[in-house]
Amino acid sequence: MRETGKTATVLHFGPYEVDLRSEEVRKSGVRIKLSGQPFRVLAVLLERPGELVTREELHRRLWPRDTFVDFEHGLNAAVNRVRDGLNDSADRPRFVETLPRRGYRFIGELAVTKPDEPFTVPQLVHKLQDPAVGARRWWKPVVWTGASLACVLAIAIADVRFYSKSKPAQDSLLPVPFTALPGVEMYPAFSPDGSQIAFAWDGHSTSPAKGFDLYVKLIGSESPLRLTDHPSQGIAPAWSPDHTQIAFQRVDGENTGIYAVSALGGPEKKLRTTHATARVSSISWSPDGRWIAYPDSEGREDHRRLFLLSPGTLESTQIPHVEECMDELSPAFSSDGSRLAYVCYLDSGGFSIYLLAPPNGRPQLINHYTGWPWGIAWSGDGKRLILSRFEGGSDYDELYEVNLADRALHKLQIAGGGSHPAVSLKGDKLAFEARIGNATNVNIWRKDLLHPRAPGVKLIASTRNEETPQFSPDGKYIAFASNRSGNAEVWLTKSDGSQPVQLSHLGNRMAGSPRWSPDSKKIVFDSGEFGAANVYVADISERMPRKLVTDIRYTSEASWSLDAKWIYFVGNGQEAGGIIYRCPAEGGNAAVLSSERGAFPGQFFDPDTVYFASRFDGNTLLKRISLAHPGKQMPVEGLPPMRYVSDWTVVPGGIYFIPADLLQSIRFFDFRSRKVSEVFSIDTAFALGLSASPDARWLVYPQVDELDSNIMLISNLR
Repeated sequence: MRETGKTATVLHFGPYEVDLRSEEVRKSGVRIKLSGQPFRVLAVLLERPGELVTREELHRRLWPRDTFVDFEHGLNAAVNRVRDGLNDSADRPRFVETLPRRGYRFIGELAVTKPDEPFTVPQLVHKLQDPAVGARRWWKPVVWTGASLACVLAIAIADVRFYSKSKPAQDSLLPVPFTALPGVEMYPAFSPDGSQIAFAWDGHSTSPAKGFDLYVKLIGSESPLRLTDHPSQGIAPAWSPDHTQIAFQRVDGENTGIYAVSALGGPEKKLRTTHATARVSSISWSPDGRWIAYPDSEGREDHRRLFLLSPGTLESTQIPHVEECMDELSPAFSSDGSRLAYVCYLDSGGFSIYLLAPPNGRPQLINHYTGWPWGIAWSGDGKRLILSRFEGGSDYDELYEVNLADRALHKLQIAGGGSHPAVSLKGDKLAFEARIGNATNVNIWRKDLLHPRAPGVKLIASTRNEETPQFSPDGKYIAFASNRSGNAEVWLTKSDGSQPVQLSHLGNRMAGSPRWSPDSKKIVFDSGEFGAANVYVADISERMPRKLVTDIRYTSEASWSLDAKWIYFVGNGQEAGGIIYRCPAEGGNAAVLSSERGAFPGQFFDPDTVYFASRFDGNTLLKRISLAHPGKQMPVEGLPPMRYVSDWTVVPGGIYFIPADLLQSIRFFDFRSRKVSEVFSIDTAFALGLSASPDARWLVYPQVDELDSNIMLISNLR
């Protein structure tokens, strides 16, 4: 792309500002990550707003002539990155519209400025091919007066799509960054007077796996105060009502528990040991100071219940349990302390919200909802709850109000959404975690196991997320899950990462967990929503997935038997219980293999043994089932707990896995000696899934290469 030097301008649409000279994009004054080829694609579209820009023209102007194959994927990835940066959607576009098989069109309303000079609409990208473009209606040179510019800006401001038509009182909900630190900031908690926010921060954007510490920052200041010096897997804080202390839940192996520290800094005090879990949950301190509400598994199979801890006596009391709740999380006291709200995860998928009068009141159901909740908070008047929810089909977590009168969800029109909401005691401020740009970029890397000290190689990459890689048994291909097409689908590449091909086009945004048939000709995978997924089988030459038909309604995480006669899977939904089943490869009635819940069953080398991952007492353990004695599962003796249910792969001599105590490390468990040794470690974080090549020479793994989020603040919540 060529610039026009002195004619470079700044363009405005909605809350966005594009500076063509510096190649920067800002949202409400905050710079977002959109550079390189995605920025150039946006600039070409802005050249002719309202008009079609064909894929061929973009290819001709922005990609070399000899890169047609890479161009197809590169353009799709660049447009997806543009939409991510602008919080746009292909299904409901506000700025970039797709014209299928033809190209793209910018459909937003533009205002153009040029500092210290009359306002003109310039030529954004030098028109090498089409000299007639400058005469078209959109691009006639225009000189703007101050009055006409003010009118255009007023129209542009009125068109900002995060304004709510249904709730005029919320029309001015404009979030501003409370933190703009590198890395991940999460779990905000207001001080009782609303002047400060405590939060967790991992300290550095390139090393998210090094752990989180607790910080506190005054609203309007730029210098956070560090309160802890113990990097942990997760931290979630809550202020004491007298403002002097901050309690927090720490997840860090044997150090997991509820702690308290002075709000001014000083030594920590451990109040109670809790059990390890895969992720931290918010906690809440009652306004009268009597209780700290927190979740704990207490030896159950990772089924967390809510407890009330007395800071004075350190005695703990479990709140009454509701049978339908698989997990109870995200407790939140109302501002007067009379009610405790919490989230109930359902075994059948989705979630519920319950209220009770602490400590022993009967839980009252508010409603059942679909999707995944990421925290709740009370409004100041106690009539509403602020809820963060992710739902299949969304690109990010959205913020909602739950009106306790009608129990319905009402989306807050906040661009980009957010998670882990917190509301000040007065109810006038809302803080939440918001991702920055694409926030997460996960790519698949390869390590040479004969030379594990040599640097890893980035094998499969895009601007989106690539996960759960699996080598084919003949070693020629890798199957993996990716959302590079906009939905989470299953893709294939050659074993060197070249020639990516999309295998599934189901559009559920949740396809993944691919596993190969023994002859390397078919792939089994799952697609659908949590608790309501189904297993599909696809021939890699036909690329037409078919649903596996069995008597279990919902199925997921499937794999083939070594003789290709059976497909093992996890039964989803309340009636299936999340246990391990198998059915004929062509479909049919399923037989139960396990008596306990499990994940990712697989058969490796031994035709009598099926391995699967199991969550128990907050730990992920690898277990095995003998097909000669189905229903009886045994642990793999000597293998320590793993980080997550997909963090393992079996080779003839042992198991590669990610341990629960060293999240940046790959270790090897030797079957013969039952000893564990470290293979290699990384500076960032692993994502989901591992796979070794059939000759055990290579290991592929997803690695988080970019992870950023900030705490955002709304100061006029009503």
